[in-house]
Amino acid sequence: MRYTRDGQLVVDGGGRLATDTGDLVLGTSGSPITVGQSTDPSTISIDARGTVKVGTRTVGTLAVMSLTCATKQGDTLFTGSPGLRPAGTTVQQGFLEGSEGSGVQPAEAMVDMIVSFRSYETTQRAIQTIDTELGKAAGSVGSATGE
Repeated sequence: MRYTRDGQLVVDGGGRLATDTGDLVLGTSGSPITVGQSTDPSTISIDARGTVKVGTRTVGTLAVMSLTCATKQGDTLFTGSPGLRPAGTTVQQGFLEGSEGSGVQPAEAMVDMIVSFRSYETTQRAIQTIDTELGKAAGSVGSATGE
């Protein structure tokens, strides 16, 4: 079983909720959530608990859970051991996850990237210096200096 944090959902040809890459979205029952083929996407709503409704009719509830020993697979999928829904977790339709929820600290990631880039530049300059010195040494090997 694979899991995702990607909330960009679509209705597939079978009238089921799916990720934008075509993976079916499962409900708490373990079955795909079916909204119907002729459903107008604007009538689909998802509340803070993850309950999916078409108009006023409840069609399923998103299976929101914690994941331990998560291993990334591709761009948006994970495998791991599912656990209970984390306390205080809410679903918000129409919003993107903020950096505090994704586990990424933008300032820290930027500093790490700058440090890595500077290290790369320093190494590149050292290699160029060594290359220049080796070129000079190779050029002076065959020259006569004391004739």
